[in-house]
Amino acid sequence: MIGMRSWVPPLRSMARGLATVDKSVPVTRLHDAKRKPLEDMLQPSPPKTNVTVVGEYDEVMDIAGVPEEHMEPRMARIFKPAREATQSGWNNTRVWKIELDNRERWENPLMGWSSTGDPLSNISMNMDFASKEAAINFCVKNRWNYEVDEPQKPRVRPKAYGWNFSWNKRTRVSTKECFRQQYFSRLLRCTSMSTPFSNPQMNKTNGKNTIQKMLDQNSMLIQAITRYQNSGRAKDALRYQQLLHRNLVYLASLANNNLLQQLNDPKDTSVEEEAKSEETPPT
Repeated sequence: MIGMRSWVPPLRSMARGLATVDKSVPVTRLHDAKRKPLEDMLQPSPPKTNVTVVGEYDEVMDIAGVPEEHMEPRMARIFKPAREATQSGWNNTRVWKIELDNRERWENPLMGWSSTGDPLSNISMNMDFASKEAAINFCVKNRWNYEVDEPQKPRVRPKAYGWNFSWNKRTRVSTKECFRQQYFSRLLRCTSMSTPFSNPQMNKTNGKNTIQKMLDQNSMLIQAITRYQNSGRAKDALRYQQLLHRNLVYLASLANNNLLQQLNDPKDTSVEEEAKSEETPPT
């Protein structure tokens, strides 16, 4: 502190000497100041001329210093990155990126490391584009051939754990429904392989029991068909309609041959009705 105080008087004397004004230098006072017009302060502007750009990017790339092997022969892929499995957000997948074709690589057999002499091998990691058009313009400017991969829109399906216990007819399946499906599936397999009901060589001794069983099955089939039609399951309803048609055909053959002739395949009747409706014009 004592040493610093010894330097204070010389510094003050130097400041006073710098603050003194030489009387030979003219000083403009406020009352002596004159206002100059704006035209004197502004310099005359040169006339405006139109500038024409010829060749757009061709002339620029000729003097850019980029080797020819890294211009026309390169193929660029313009794409939107997909979301990784461990990535929860969508923010990094809304930009466009450019990825060039892979060139020759070398690999160290001892360490397993690989590298390349391509200076454009990692541009996809550092370059992001806000739109597809911006990425295309960048490829055109660098004389790269490019191809665009259109992004696929993700389908976000809302799910809830409570849907597993929903009482909706389309989602919830009860134990009775499972039992009925298993029963009818076995019945369909049996009828498709060898149907005992449609076999005319059936044993006549237990005819009453067989007819009663078929009537019971027909009532169950009718209930299943109405239930599936109400729930919108048309394919399952069609399968049970075919099985019901087989049983009705066999019952008609036992009762009377005339009834058997009157029963036709439901598919054939629908086709005939559609054909007639197409032939006759609407009135």
